[in-house]
Amino acid sequence: MKYIIGCFILLSILFTACDDSILIGNEVVDGEQIGTAVVDDLPLKVVTKIGEPINTLRAGVDSRTYMAGEIVDPIFGSYKSDIYLAPDYVGLPNYFGVTPDSIVLIIDYDSIGLYGNPAAEHDLRVFRVREDFVQRDSIDSAETFDVDMSPLGTKSFVPNTTDSIFIADLDSLGEVIKIPAELRIPLDIALAEELLVDSMAALSDTLLRQSFKGFKIEASTAANDAMLAFDMSSNTGGGSIVLYYTRGDSVQSTFRYPFEIEVFSHMEQDYSGAPVEEFIGDESKGDSLFFLQAFRGLDAVFVMPDLSDYKDDRIINKVELIVTIAELAEDHSSDVFPPLRQLLASDIDEAGDVSLVQDLTKFTNLTQSLIVFDGRPATAEGPSGEDIMQYRINITDYARNLADEDIVGDSLILTPFFRQETPRNSVLYGPGHSTYPAKLRIVYTEL
Repeated sequence: MKYIIGCFILLSILFTACDDSILIGNEVVDGEQIGTAVVDDLPLKVVTKIGEPINTLRAGVDSRTYMAGEIVDPIFGSYKSDIYLAPDYVGLPNYFGVTPDSIVLIIDYDSIGLYGNPAAEHDLRVFRVREDFVQRDSIDSAETFDVDMSPLGTKSFVPNTTDSIFIADLDSLGEVIKIPAELRIPLDIALAEELLVDSMAALSDTLLRQSFKGFKIEASTAANDAMLAFDMSSNTGGGSIVLYYTRGDSVQSTFRYPFEIEVFSHMEQDYSGAPVEEFIGDESKGDSLFFLQAFRGLDAVFVMPDLSDYKDDRIINKVELIVTIAELAEDHSSDVFPPLRQLLASDIDEAGDVSLVQDLTKFTNLTQSLIVFDGRPATAEGPSGEDIMQYRINITDYARNLADEDIVGDSLILTPFFRQETPRNSVLYGPGHSTYPAKLRIVYTEL
């Protein structure tokens, strides 16, 4: 599964700048045309499985969204995320003869990432980390690091992720400036005093990092029904530790320690006693429902039907995997717990190696690939004219390859996209559901 994440990071880096126009031929988007036929009743099997461990710190990778909080979900059990982050100590000022006034941790909200109850009051805690993690090449989401028992700072608040605020910018001699929505957490003044008096650490950024390794952010709500999202990308958001100080009788000054781009999330998930638990690993139950969840979360593995009838005397025009979102409980509505925004599909070969299907890698531009592949939730019309939400996943090239190579019983795995950046989940109807069965829909032409 690490291959999936790495592959898409590579695609993003290599292809985002490409602006080739998208040319979509009939073999990709055609529906029923003259001389074509449609089949959507081939046998499918699906099982829900726990996902592979994920790396939430990757050296040199500037990720955006990081979650803090815990949710007790009526379907998926409990899941939580904590954030580890470290200041960059490059360009230290001369602190000789200064007096600290205050020290504040500032992080930018990710306004589209907040998950769960939007009106919940969050209790946030900041701890000092005692182990080094920034120099690691990668860190598994299950890892933790030692922290002090007592927090450096706490704050209780209802987040406002959309309103900008106005502050007096000391770097601009008190000029009032407008900044995006952010969270400011005052820290223990003892930290500022330690930064100023630790003369040996202040000699170099290397020595300073050995003394002040980083911070851990935890958050919770009274009902465990919401998570905060923060934008830690140096391109769009980020954050910093800001030290306010005075030198003699002069006006107040500031020094900002921006955070390293190597931010790490520790994630936990517990399905014990939750409704989803009995479906994990049970193929028979997958006939009615299956489940997808981000973080390490849950994946769905489909056993594909025999497509050898489409090898010689039929031309496959388009193949879609169509799955419908289920809402099983009022307290798990899509208004509070919205479904996954984007799915990926990968092939599992006989050796157990996982690779993205060709439908996701055939174009030289990531945007083009996702437009053609789809895999996003959209409103559709149900059998009685009602509105339903579905994912339509274009796996035409993947299915053609199965047919051409006479591959029977191949495993196709559905996973959340950028799962390390969201706690979202989706409940979906299985192939045996009486009203909204998962279907493999093939449009083909007889030769």
